[in-house]
Formats: sequence, C-alpha cells, structure tokens
Amino acid sequence: MSPLTKIAFAAVLAALAGGASAADLGKSLEVLGSVGPRGAGNEAAAAAWQEVARSDAAELPMLLAALDRANPLAANWIRTAIDAICERTLREGRSLPQTSLEQFVLETAHAPKGRRLAYEWLLQVDARAEERIVPQFLHDPSLELRRDAVARLVAQAESAGGPKETIELLKTALDAARDRDQVDTIAKSLKKRAIQVDLVRHDGFVVDWWVIGPFDNTGGKGFRAEYAPEKGFDPQAEHPGKHGPVRWRRFSSDSPEGQVDLNKALAEEMEQEKEREIVGYAAAEFHSAEPLAVQIRTASVNALKIWLNGELVDEHEVYHGGSVFDQYKAAAILQPGRNVILVKACQNAQSQDWAEVLSFQLRVCDEIGTAVHSQQKPGG
Repeated sequence: MSPLTKIAFAAVLAALAGGASAADLGKSLEVLGSVGPRGAGNEAAAAAWQEVARSDAAELPMLLAALDRANPLAANWIRTAIDAICERTLREGRSLPQTSLEQFVLETAHAPKGRRLAYEWLLQVDARAEERIVPQFLHDPSLELRRDAVARLVAQAESAGGPKETIELLKTALDAARDRDQVDTIAKSLKKRAIQVDLVRHDGFVVDWWVIGPFDNTGGKGFRAEYAPEKGFDPQAEHPGKHGPVRWRRFSSDSPEGQVDLNKALAEEMEQEKEREIVGYAAAEFHSAEPLAVQIRTASVNALKIWLNGELVDEHEVYHGGSVFDQYKAAAILQPGRNVILVKACQNAQSQDWAEVLSFQLRVCDEIGTAVHSQQKPGG
C-alpha cells in the first residue's frame, strides 16, 4: 500500500469513527433546522439526525450553538442528538469536553436552552461544577439558570450563622429573583423578620396615573369606540363622558400589588358605586434616557387596550375570565425623554359581586422581567 493510499485509508477510518466532517455536520444541522409543523421535513431530518448523533463529543459546542436559532421542533431533534452523543461517549468510558462545555454554559449570548443542556451534561462529569458555576448565574439573562442561583442563596440564608447574614442573603436573593414563586417566598421570609419589602418597585409597577371617566360601554360598544382620551393626552382637557363632562385627575395607587382600582379612582363621577357598563382611562408619563426596548406587562379581569405614545401595543376583549401576574406581555420601544402610556379598561354588565372589579396592574420591564423605572418622578 502506497503512502498516499495509507493516508487516504486512515482518513476514511477517522471519519467513520468520529462522525461527519464539520462541513457535513453543518449541512445535517441545517436539515434538522428546517423541520416544521405537521411533519414537514421529518423524513430528511431522520437521516440527518443519524449523522449528527454519530458525531464525536468534541463537536458538542457546535451542536449546542445550533440551538440558538432552532425552532422548538428543530430543537427537539438537536437536543436528542446531543443526548445520544453524550450517552454513547460515557458508555464507552470516555469523558465529555468539560472545558468546552463550561465555556459554553457561561457564554450568555447563547440561547438559554442550549446553555442549560450543556450545564446538565457538565454536571454528569464534574461533581464540583455546580458549586463553581451556579453563583455566576445570579444576574444571568437565562431565567432558568438564574433561578438556580437564587435558590442557592435562599438555602444559604436558611443555614446562615446569624440573623444579619440571613437577611443580607435574602435581600440579595430578592434583588436577583424574577420567578414569581421565588419573589413571593423570599418576600414572605423577609417580612417574617420585620423587613419591609417594596414589591411595587421590585416589579416595576406604574402606580401614579392621570385618570378620566366614566365613558359609555353599554352593550360592550365602548371597547371599539374611540373616545376623546385616545386622540391625545392633555391633562387639562375636559371631555364628554357617560353622564356629563369629565376631566383628568391624578390618582396614585397604594396597593402593595400595584393594582390600579378605577372604581375607587372614578367613584365621584359614577352614578352608582362600582357602576357597570363603563370605560375608564388611565394615563402615565414615563421618562427614558434613551431609546429602549421593553415589555409592557399587564393583568386585569377587564377588557383592556394599551397605547404607548399613541400607538396601540396590546388589546384583550375579555371580561372576568381570571387574572394572573404578568397575564399579558407586549413588546414596545420607549423613546428618549417623555413617553405616555394610556390604558383603557372596560367593565361589562355582569351583576355578580365577583364581577364588580374594574382594575389593572401594569409594569414596564425587560424581556426577563427586570423592572424598568421612569427616569423622572410624576410631576417632576
């Protein structure tokens, strides 16, 4: 056998043993990434999956990175291929590329699902990885990884040497917590220790408003009607309401949950207490130092419309269907300087006691729920 033949033969054996080349692997990943609903692309994906699953563990960073742009269906194919590679590698008595996996876990630019998968496999081969890595997740953009770090701090607080250390650990955990169950649990622990917790500020609820109403929602017509407040916010303006002229007035909610109670805010203008078939508006000025992508998150048992600077960003014509924290999420862009958030809340004709509520919560935050606060106080 000539030297060139030996080299070619060795290359073939290496390819068979180690899986596809980087170029071929990239093509197979493209096939997996093209799967769609109703089985679209599944036949080609099944063949590509076999190629990917035969890859060497050294290719794991490339496969994990493919999860960054994968749709949910494609992610399932890629994730199971990664699992197959890791399981085979460990079954054969070899180790996974620990350094590469750890680097991937800590690269926050990657998608959370890929980082989490890398972390879970790293734990299989590095018993000390959790102790070393989890503290670095405390301010991570991945909610799932951040949750681990918050839970670790809470556990440390429970076993701390003294009350002062416990409180400091709980405060740090609360500042970092974004999942509602963790926030509520930590706040409860702090309150038990006589520590005041301002969840309105932690969550970024807007509680200082201008309000006006009531307007007419007889037969539900008010949700689609364009009443005067929707045409521009002028706090000095007077508009025709359901029962006569109405004017804007200031209202600040003192609810610890950030609830804005329009029954309370508009009580003087209502013909009867907790009137039905009405529309109420609330407007808030929100100042930003720069253009900023945010989410406007709301919750209400009433039908809602939300505008930012005159642009409709969210609407839900649902009455008394239940309400949960961060029920609705809408992407929006704050402009530099003054912004105006306008809320339209509609009450229907239901007469039951439980249907008397006319209120909402609204907060401004980033994509993982970190509060974004106005850079200027109301009236400032």
